[in-house]
Amino acid sequence: MKDFAGRIAVVTGGGTGMGRELVRQLVAEGCSVAMCDLSAPAMAETQGLCEAARLPARLAHHRACRRRVRCGAGRAVSR
Repeated sequence: MKDFAGRIAVVTGGGTGMGRELVRQLVAEGCSVAMCDLSAPAMAETQGLCEAARLPARLAHHRACRRRVRCGAGRAVSR
């Protein structure tokens, strides 16, 4: 990865999968990371994994809320 030391990143979906791995890599590079996810426990697990690996974690996390919005021809979709 490029040098991300001292930078700030926002990662959506940081609680699992590719988002979790991106958070881990950015934190390992010295980046401050704000992550959001639908699952607060999953984000806590991501933070725990960073701490267990002794990564210099500067993490903030925010639970995203599901909401229904009207889209197109009046059809409701989840976001």
